[in-house]
Amino acid sequence: MIILLGAISAGARTKYQEAVLTQMSHADSIPDASINVHNVGKMALTITNYGEIGLPSDIPVPDPMTGEPAPSLSFPKGYGLNYLYDGGYWVGAIVGRDTLVSTGTGADYGVHEFWPRALIDSGAIVYRSTNNPDAPEYDSAISQQDFIANFADTLTDSKYTGYDPYSRRFHRPMNVKIWQKSYAWGYDYAEDFVIFDCVLLNLGPYELKNVYIGIYMDYDIGKQYRYVGGDDICGFIRTVPSRYIPGLIDTINVAWAADNDGDPDPISGQYAGYFSPTSAVGVRLLRTPSDRLKFNFNWWASDYRAEQDWGPRRTGTADDPFRSFSGYMGTPVGDMNKYYMMAREEFDYNQSETYIDHTVDGWLPPPDNAYGISNGADIKTLVSFGPFNLKRGEVAPFTYAVLAGQDFHNSKNIYPFLDLGLNALWSEWIFDNPGVDTDG
Repeated sequence: MIILLGAISAGARTKYQEAVLTQMSHADSIPDASINVHNVGKMALTITNYGEIGLPSDIPVPDPMTGEPAPSLSFPKGYGLNYLYDGGYWVGAIVGRDTLVSTGTGADYGVHEFWPRALIDSGAIVYRSTNNPDAPEYDSAISQQDFIANFADTLTDSKYTGYDPYSRRFHRPMNVKIWQKSYAWGYDYAEDFVIFDCVLLNLGPYELKNVYIGIYMDYDIGKQYRYVGGDDICGFIRTVPSRYIPGLIDTINVAWAADNDGDPDPISGQYAGYFSPTSAVGVRLLRTPSDRLKFNFNWWASDYRAEQDWGPRRTGTADDPFRSFSGYMGTPVGDMNKYYMMAREEFDYNQSETYIDHTVDGWLPPPDNAYGISNGADIKTLVSFGPFNLKRGEVAPFTYAVLAGQDFHNSKNIYPFLDLGLNALWSEWIFDNPGVDTDG
């Protein structure tokens, strides 16, 4: 739970598709897409009501509350640095004989399948805050800056949802909705992250089987309004040395990303303080619908040229043969490949280890450009979990934090995950039950 701080086709349609189109056609309308910006803390992060995190735009879009250009993810805010192109949700399931995946963004250009249901739900993003007890937004507020948004995959107008050339079909909705509540604080121990507390709801008439949920992130880290996507690094860190009790180890489980070198001055080698991208960002899962679910971490170096696209992949077996992603070695294009990535048990090694031969552990050999990828690439990450079944009207809660930490690159040889690890701990403590020690 959250606790208060300080106050503390092409082709024939299936019967399922016909049923969905008949049921949901009255709800399809022009999407009422909108954004808002978490900026009460040190992190400034754009959220949306259409299944996307961040704002992938070179054209400034105004923050509706301040009128200033909305950043995608700026940290520390105000220094012209960007740590995210965009992110969003992937939801996959088996529905009848279909394998379906609905996405807010990622992997397939022009495909966007989550939108607000303007004629059924209020499409507006709700704002609440604990800052002023006399203000109307104080009622039911959890944090200093709450945003509540909801969106569904029920829109079938291809002008908005696009066409998937790899699956060779237009969007087929699963009939799911995500209710997203995001929380931010300005206190010094909570200013470096935003918590997303979400619920997945099955709106449709059919049971969704073997459901998986993914949090996709495309990190382009560097100066704002420049292309900086070709030299990022990523990985997964499970533990850090405790900041509070020397000799102990804290578990943080963060899928992280950073610029490969922090962009020091090419002559002096010095960083420009807050104006250099020396921080790291990441995602930490805080809750899944069940403690027994499988948890995957995947990353890949993206390239429009299939022969240059690559990510860690395990070798195939007789029972589980290797699957080509339509010629791509990393990017899971199309619904079937996205679902395969989320459903197949795989936890990728860190990007910096790309040049190391992991074949003895069951991985494919390194690519020809392994050293280049190890030192920085246009990387994407996916944290996913499942499977679980969702009957009609049932819900599945999940919670995660988008967080950042300073001094990943520093001139003092300080452990790079020191600040990121501390913020990951605080995100868990804030979400955890008050007064109950759950981790010893």
